[in-house]
Amino acid sequence: MAELVEEVIQSKRNAGRSKRHERDLRTKLDRFAEAFGERAVATLESDEIEEWLHQLGLAAGSVNSYRRILILAFNHARKRGYCSANPVENIDKVKETAAEPEVLTVAEVKAILKAADERILPSIALAAFAGLRSSEIEGTVDHDGLDWSEIDFKESTILVRADVAKGRRKRHVTMLDNLAAWLKPLAKKKGPVWPSNGRKLHEAARRKAGFGKPGSETPKEKKGKVKLKPWPKNAFRHSYASYHLAHFKNPAELVVNMGHQDNAEILFNHYRGIVKPKAAEAYWGIVP
Repeated sequence: MAELVEEVIQSKRNAGRSKRHERDLRTKLDRFAEAFGERAVATLESDEIEEWLHQLGLAAGSVNSYRRILILAFNHARKRGYCSANPVENIDKVKETAAEPEVLTVAEVKAILKAADERILPSIALAAFAGLRSSEIEGTVDHDGLDWSEIDFKESTILVRADVAKGRRKRHVTMLDNLAAWLKPLAKKKGPVWPSNGRKLHEAARRKAGFGKPGSETPKEKKGKVKLKPWPKNAFRHSYASYHLAHFKNPAELVVNMGHQDNAEILFNHYRGIVKPKAAEAYWGIVP
């Protein structure tokens, strides 16, 4: 199995797949190879692979992600003649229950912006009011993140380059007036938007706004009766989408801005009704 893992990763590397994709392949396939050791690929059967997938104790989406990557690996093995069939194709996908996206309240967004050091403030504003992914602002292992030169105040657009965009498709995101108001006082002609110590500054802003691991409150926080709240997954991106849809009611434009691969109807159904119109109006009125 170990040899197959290396072959699959090298094949995807040759095809120009991203480092992020390679890391995902490595993590999942190494775990599979460790479980099945030196077994020949042709001897592995559907029932034992299915049993292994379900004993991982993962959520439905994660199990399906493992299944997808194993199908890819066994397809590679079949093409190379290591096995005559793909046993993973006989394993049913696990039914996923779509969870409603968690969004920040208007008060919470205001609190984070107020707490943010001016070095990280532009990045937070871009996430909250343009819906950019963290990798698109911060960059990746192989590619630099957003540069100030890619923010066009005259055209009111933000260029998201293909090398950092999910799916490697560049796009121009519309910059709304309140976002411009946050960015202009701190704008530079060029240079990275994300500061060198950005993660520390980002975490500090969230902490000051009351977000962190519940139970990890410092003595000072406990004295002030602070109870930390967990930070929602993709909090800014989900907030941007929900408030944008509720206020502008234009799912087609939202799909383009977010670089979403789903169509407008799917996006509409995913974010519809999460926030009320009055809250959305207040969200897009958040200015310095």
